[in-house]
Amino acid sequence: MAQQEATISGILQQLAQQYNASISERALCERVLEQRPSQAKDPFASIRDKLRWDGAHVGWVRLGAGEVIPLRIVREGLTFRVLPDDQEYRNEQIVRLRLLPFINPYDTDIRLEDAVGKPLEHKVEKLRDPSLLLTSAAIELGGWFRRTGFQLGDSVIITIRSHSPLILRLEHEPAAAFRADDVLRQEREFVESIAKVVGHSRTNLLSAEDLILPIFARAEWRTGYPSRPWQMLVDADSRLRLVDELFVASSNFRRPIDFLRDAHAGVRRDDEDAKLLEQITQLQEQMLVRRRNDSEEGLWDGIAPRASTARVVFDIQAGTSTVIFLDPIDTRYNYADQIEQHLEQGGYEDADWGDDFDDDDDDDDFGDFDDFDGLEIDGLAEIDDLQEFMEENPKLAEAAQKLMAALTPEEIGRLQSTESTEEAQQILANRLHRMLPGDPSLFGTFAPYTADLEEIAQNDMLNGSGIIGGSGTNGNGNGYHHDISTPGQELLESDWDPDVSDLDDLTAAQISGDSAASLAALEHSNELMERFQQYLRSQGKSEATATSRAGDLWAYADFLANYYNRNLAQGDYATLDECMFFFYPRKIMNSTARSAREMCTSIKQFYAFLHATDGIDDQFAQAIWRRRDQVARVIELYEQIDGDSQIFERMFAYLFSPYTA
Repeated sequence: MAQQEATISGILQQLAQQYNASISERALCERVLEQRPSQAKDPFASIRDKLRWDGAHVGWVRLGAGEVIPLRIVREGLTFRVLPDDQEYRNEQIVRLRLLPFINPYDTDIRLEDAVGKPLEHKVEKLRDPSLLLTSAAIELGGWFRRTGFQLGDSVIITIRSHSPLILRLEHEPAAAFRADDVLRQEREFVESIAKVVGHSRTNLLSAEDLILPIFARAEWRTGYPSRPWQMLVDADSRLRLVDELFVASSNFRRPIDFLRDAHAGVRRDDEDAKLLEQITQLQEQMLVRRRNDSEEGLWDGIAPRASTARVVFDIQAGTSTVIFLDPIDTRYNYADQIEQHLEQGGYEDADWGDDFDDDDDDDDFGDFDDFDGLEIDGLAEIDDLQEFMEENPKLAEAAQKLMAALTPEEIGRLQSTESTEEAQQILANRLHRMLPGDPSLFGTFAPYTADLEEIAQNDMLNGSGIIGGSGTNGNGNGYHHDISTPGQELLESDWDPDVSDLDDLTAAQISGDSAASLAALEHSNELMERFQQYLRSQGKSEATATSRAGDLWAYADFLANYYNRNLAQGDYATLDECMFFFYPRKIMNSTARSAREMCTSIKQFYAFLHATDGIDDQFAQAIWRRRDQVARVIELYEQIDGDSQIFERMFAYLFSPYTA
């Protein structure tokens, strides 16, 4: 009788017993193929599918960044907390769902022991929970609740003593004995990790196995004193939503069944939006006070030019495109009345804010390239053959080769050793930023935009004329100038009408009217950043720290060059306020509260350097640094705004006031 061929699942389960640490997913796939060769075009595909959809069953946990680790290593000594509800308390049982993802449905042979290691008798009872729309089970603990003096509100602390056989140790902890202070840091770290992954994921629902297990696997507190149950922490965070006790999603995620099961779901959403709007209003009041105080101290005159509010409109009769700018605004006043008036007139309803609000372009830190199967971005299908793609795009291939050739040995070493996609992107981006001023060919070239002529013809604002914003200057170095008009164009009032067909991603030439000046400003900024980086190295900072600090300046440098034809030495309070409180939260991918604070610190240190070396005033940078928590708060609140909310326009307009007034 012929020997039965080993299955992929069986091989993966065998290999899971051989490794005691993480391994690259590619290396694991190669080990499987050694025992089960494949002639498929992509021999790794079926193995990756097993790891992705059946990881726990085959004994592996996907950590992200191309790494996997045996499930038994993650489980050994892992400790977690269960808080039985009223029904579980009365029935002296624990619903199996509460044990997920640490104990999964494949675990049928579970042994229990008490705090001193004595075996506990128990049985598994099937039950039907209509609120979950699935069949679950509960572990009946017999008299353990009574013997330990368990009360409603007390905890069951569960430690996985052994993976095979699967042995769970149960300990009773009274509610009064819970050490809240001891778990404060780990709970904060845990929730932030979840929020980051959910915020960057392209998947609406993330399973506990894919989300919670990888976080525990990397955490130093995995085997220590346990925090509150992960389900409770997710449910308590306004950014997150716990779905059916099995999945985690962003707070704005909704399914049709949610509205069928709960007629008050819309009311709850309205209540949440009202609370969020109140928080936004409170923040704006604080920001108004700081802007007024800084103006009184002579740091600026309070006038914001608002160049980054620019929009492109088209004149089909003349065959030209023009840029609209909102007029400069005095930020020392409250513009709530103007915003409300605009809202009442429907002025924001059709506005294309240009923020790609619901489009998550960021990589999932806990996934890999396989997570994008079938994905299309702006009409571009998934790249099946990278070599063919490069052959069809020789300029892109040439640019990539230039970038890789320019990397220093230290940067190459960091790329090879990093486990973070975000860090790898930062290394490559920093090198690219240094190369751009000296080699403009690295800038991407996009096909010209062709306007919808029928839509533009219906636009009442055009009337056969170009529309441009006025130019002006202000004292205290806050002036700006945009000379973009051409002969024969009529200068009209620059009220921003969102009905005007526009482009949001504007090139430097469209914004400033002078691409050469923009590139020159960018090149000068790059030289300043290089000087700053060298200065930090001379002060004993590590290469990584110096590179990171200098890299933080790029967003502001790019903003100044594209919208004001200025370099970093020409920065001031007005442009930095506009960048940090309007441009940066909306336009910079992967912006977070933490990265915003870091950027404010880097900017403060940079201008302190320019003050010491070139005598440039740095007081405005110090002032914005003192407002770094406000910048971070804007980003946090922006992440909470639901793009489908009934009051989305109101929340957006208030959050980014006065730039939207």
